[in-house]
Amino acid sequence: MTMRRAHIRTSQNPRDAFHRGARNASDRLRPGPIAVGFGGVIAFVWFAGFLIQQALRLQTRGFDQAFFQQLTWNIGHGGGFATDLVPGSALAVHFSPILVVPAFLERFWPNALLLSIVNAAALAAAVPAAYVFFRTLWPATQAAQILAVALAVVLPLAPFMQLADATNFHPDSLALPLALLAAAAGLSGRRRAMWLLALMVLSVKEDQAYTMAVVGLLIWHTRGPLAADGRRLALASCIWGVLAFFVIIPAIDRASVPTDAGRLVTDSYYSWLPRASPGMILNAIASPEAWGRLALLIAGLCGLPLLRPAWLALIAPPFLASVLSAHHAQAILHNHYGLLLAVPALVAAGMGGRRLLERPVPRLPRWGALAAAPGLACGALFGALPPFAQPADTHSTSALAGLQSCMAGLPPSAPVAADDNLMAPIASRPRIVLIDQATPGDYLAIDTAANPPGWVNMTKRNAVINSLPRGRTLACSWKTISIWTPETTG
Repeated sequence: MTMRRAHIRTSQNPRDAFHRGARNASDRLRPGPIAVGFGGVIAFVWFAGFLIQQALRLQTRGFDQAFFQQLTWNIGHGGGFATDLVPGSALAVHFSPILVVPAFLERFWPNALLLSIVNAAALAAAVPAAYVFFRTLWPATQAAQILAVALAVVLPLAPFMQLADATNFHPDSLALPLALLAAAAGLSGRRRAMWLLALMVLSVKEDQAYTMAVVGLLIWHTRGPLAADGRRLALASCIWGVLAFFVIIPAIDRASVPTDAGRLVTDSYYSWLPRASPGMILNAIASPEAWGRLALLIAGLCGLPLLRPAWLALIAPPFLASVLSAHHAQAILHNHYGLLLAVPALVAAGMGGRRLLERPVPRLPRWGALAAAPGLACGALFGALPPFAQPADTHSTSALAGLQSCMAGLPPSAPVAADDNLMAPIASRPRIVLIDQATPGDYLAIDTAANPPGWVNMTKRNAVINSLPRGRTLACSWKTISIWTPETTG
């Protein structure tokens, strides 16, 4: 009895409490989380630096950056989900109510660069989110921590991540870290956080319903404290996806553009399928570009998804939806389209890693860091960002300042028709359209050094340029960029 009391008195000694606190603090300062945090910061600097350089050189595409810039500007100024670049409500193109968040931020800085920074931050946030997800799913061992760090820190190098950054802002980038954190919250028993994060992911875009269905299945399968919530989440996500695709979006489309039938993305992308022969469908499914990018995604995760084929099969639905699309970039998983496969692939990798870590693997703690090697190789050999790829430089980094200097003389509400590469920086206004859709009442912003993308009608664009001055006055010029006033009458 005396010895027990002495032990209690000793354990309550303030000095012992201090030393225990110091040890706990030192335990929290492990090299793994520090490496992951550092990796996330480096990824953000890399992603944001590239996008800022692109903006300074006027190399940002109008589609989709100007689309999202005018859209968020309109939302923040009471104009609703509307943009001149598509008729009717933008919610009938993609149901993305989460855009109210960047719209709120743009109340303080209405600049397309803000969207670029948000995109870079979201992609970089996938590093700590992936680490938290793996650490929650895997056992609390040294080998698991090393493997989680190795996979998380090289995630930004994945070709699909580099492509997502190179194409600038898309709401899909926001879904990746949020979905991984929702999975971690569900696995660790944090019900409120799981549902809040899940609602945020579902508000990103209608196809993220599949992402959350996969997350729900994972939480349900692991039989953790929120297994029942995981089942409900999977079911609710499926119901929401059906409602969004087949009820809500068509209803918004009919209400906003009642005379424009067949404008839905699903109509334009998949209308070829009913008339397609089996050979045409098989040829689309066998797309070598798409399969190559899928292989790089799996290889970058050190092949761990292959250890759980049933979970890897969950990639099939979004993969098939992509390759069967008539939209070429989506069909080859280019631009941001590879992001939809990311969460199913990471879930499969998590389950594959779990199987691996449940077995005694000789020297795994010592050599686990080598799991980063495939991701490094894939990023270096097939990356889309510098230093792995070098985009052509049309202008110097002073080009954006030159354009803004010229535009400073225009009224803020002036309607503008612009070349594609000039649209994003000047899209914070009530009317902004491509140069091939110019009307006599529009100001013109022309870049004779531009290389217009395929969606620009070059015949109409050249007709507008060749008709100058015809009632217009040159308001300002900077090197190859010129600003022209609306046509005068009389």
